[in-house]
Amino acid sequence: MCAFLCIPFCVSARDVTVNVDGEPLICDTAPVIKNDRVLVPMRAVFEALGCDVSYNEEFDGAYVYASKDKELIVHKIGSDSIFVNGDTVRIDVSSEVISGRTLVPLRAVSEALGCDVSWNQEEYSVSVTA
Repeated sequence: MCAFLCIPFCVSARDVTVNVDGEPLICDTAPVIKNDRVLVPMRAVFEALGCDVSYNEEFDGAYVYASKDKELIVHKIGSDSIFVNGDTVRIDVSSEVISGRTLVPLRAVSEALGCDVSWNQEEYSVSVTA
């Protein structure tokens, strides 16, 4: 019975695959499902989408910055929002740190960059198209 209580609530029973523009998303921390949302390492997805990514610890927390062309996304780790070119966008699952990586909701950050995102329930996979 203890084994059931010790399983983290954000780990999926099946492996989720993620493809960005037809290529598998390569990351050292596997995607997880939390509250019906796929979370992926932020740096991996942003770099796959051609963004420059930086991390900074500030007086009120840790922030991740991603920029591409004229788009700038700022996210405070653990927050339930991202800032896209200064506008606040609420996300329904907060980011979290797992195995030393910041995982964020894939759909929210991808759509913030204007990408299309689709879920295939049968294959348990997500496709992101820039």
